[in-house]
Amino acid sequence: MIVYIVAGEFTNSISMVKDGLTHRYYGLYWQLIEMLYKDVRKAKAFWYSTAERRLYIAEKGKAIRMNLLKATLVVLKAAFNSASPVIVIIDYPHSFRGFKFLLEYVTFLLFLHFIKKLSRILFLVICDNMDPPSEHSQALGRELRTLELLMWIFLNKLTLSFDIILVMSEGYKIYLSKQYKIPLRKIIVIPAGTFVEHIPYIKPTVGEKLVVVYAGNLDERLRTLGEQILCAISELKSKGYNIEFIITGKNLIGNLKCIENARFLGGLDYSYYLNILTSSHVFLLLYPKCLHNDLVTFTKFSDYMSAGRVIVSTKLLMTANIINNCSCGFIFTNIDEFKKILEEIYNRKFHIIEDMSLKARKWAERNSYRFYVEKLINTIYSILRDLR
Repeated sequence: MIVYIVAGEFTNSISMVKDGLTHRYYGLYWQLIEMLYKDVRKAKAFWYSTAERRLYIAEKGKAIRMNLLKATLVVLKAAFNSASPVIVIIDYPHSFRGFKFLLEYVTFLLFLHFIKKLSRILFLVICDNMDPPSEHSQALGRELRTLELLMWIFLNKLTLSFDIILVMSEGYKIYLSKQYKIPLRKIIVIPAGTFVEHIPYIKPTVGEKLVVVYAGNLDERLRTLGEQILCAISELKSKGYNIEFIITGKNLIGNLKCIENARFLGGLDYSYYLNILTSSHVFLLLYPKCLHNDLVTFTKFSDYMSAGRVIVSTKLLMTANIINNCSCGFIFTNIDEFKKILEEIYNRKFHIIEDMSLKARKWAERNSYRFYVEKLINTIYSILRDLR
């Protein structure tokens, strides 16, 4: 069996995880490769990084600079020489690097469709549609121009017609099926998994101080909410609540009200970031409400749950369902609710923090990437058996 990954960046260790994309690349793609190496005799793996424009040959541990089309021909040659089935996984839309590479990318997608129809070898193409382009642009506050919209409509038709479509939640599965007329049987839910094998559960130490962490950027979309939260924490501190507020993230907009009430650490490497999480009590998940944010599952949320702490989140459909079902946090819809939640956690912290933290960790242990990799591999095996 040959596995061919086409994604933004090559990520083959936990130390290379730096954002939501590399989180999934290592958690899902690389661990799938590792598992196939154990299960399948003479398995081979290739990974084309569209960011680096390099083809990584996993078993040889080397990378060769080339374009996407040449890399695909290298993989096909290996497949024909060994008469092995080929599993292609495309990170869509993040493997597409912009208008400059549009012709190359379209040719690549059309070539895959052509090979699937004419090739005698088993050929399975999986589209990992983790951030549907139009919906994701809306979440980022970007309005697509007419030309961009037409481009994404065309690319959607090419990618969403492959054998399997991976999505981040049951909500996205239903939405994509209705919106893009995709049969439900073709869509598989692989949410943001957890790294419980890399993130140890450290029982929270509860004392006088309550440590609250927001791991993420504070950009213009979050200016109003960010200022409300900063000022709410300032108000609580003025009433005698001993609260430390930590913000990690690459971007922090200027002129934020009450910013003196937070400790800004900037962008952190993944190991230091995890240390911050496991030494805290409460995690904030702050996203503006929109279709994409309602339906997606966040890698940040998975890390929060792995660390096992109380989650306080804006009201987002999929996230709220998880928090409510496992009773590991709180949902707020306005700043007054947020203040009441922090007051309750602070006043009952010895009970709330330990109880909810353990429930969050148990959810994380049931939703590791390894579990979802096994689910995906079993699906692949089943389809290949049907195609033989």
